[in-house]
Amino acid sequence: MALGRYVVDAVVLEGRSPTELARSHGISRTWIYELVKRFRQGGYAALEPGSRRPLSCPHQHGPKVEQRILALRKSLAAAGHDAGAATIAYHLRGKLTPVPAVSTIWRILSRHGLITPEPHKRPRSSFIRFDTYRAYYNQHRPHRALHGRTPLVAFKARLRAKPAATAAAVHFRVRHDRVDTNGTVTLRYQSRLRHIAIGRVHKHERVRLLIADDLVRVIREDGSLIRELTLDPGRDYQSLELSSMS
Repeated sequence: MALGRYVVDAVVLEGRSPTELARSHGISRTWIYELVKRFRQGGYAALEPGSRRPLSCPHQHGPKVEQRILALRKSLAAAGHDAGAATIAYHLRGKLTPVPAVSTIWRILSRHGLITPEPHKRPRSSFIRFDTYRAYYNQHRPHRALHGRTPLVAFKARLRAKPAATAAAVHFRVRHDRVDTNGTVTLRYQSRLRHIAIGRVHKHERVRLLIADDLVRVIREDGSLIRELTLDPGRDYQSLELSSMS
């Protein structure tokens, strides 16, 4: 919700352009419009992530269909016939419309404990033979396609790809504060409390801080911008000289 509140306050309260906001922070413009729409319909509470479960499940069948599948399974098994999901689907043709998929029937049977997967265990000797063959194939046998080299030598000769560096996620938040008698507000950044100069002219004024990592915008409750700055991690006091005031 922190990002959602940041976006909503920036657009609705401060009046920033969704296009500019999307470009500055790498956020989808469509998603910004969706957040604003949800806020206008239900306030900040509407920004909370809701359930992702669909309202309906088109491939889930009702209890009557499920009971019919279970009854057919029981009758086929009692008669000594194959009672697998594919056979059940075959017998349901012309009796149900639409006929449930074989995978759906299998899930119904499995849910009722009527299918027990049987693991197929390989003898230990087969693993030993395979490991011996794999070692010979990869480490000793020369390959014509590799110019007489073994796969292991060819692999080591290649430059191994390194994963691309991923940018750290931006930490968005909104902080409500009141300018103190010295004309400053406080903000914790990198585990240290920072004092941001706003100006004595704003003392006792209620403000909001829209924070995106080290980028801070201080706005009034009416949305007008008071100060914008990039926090200096080496300073506890962020003086007015670090940025210009509005």
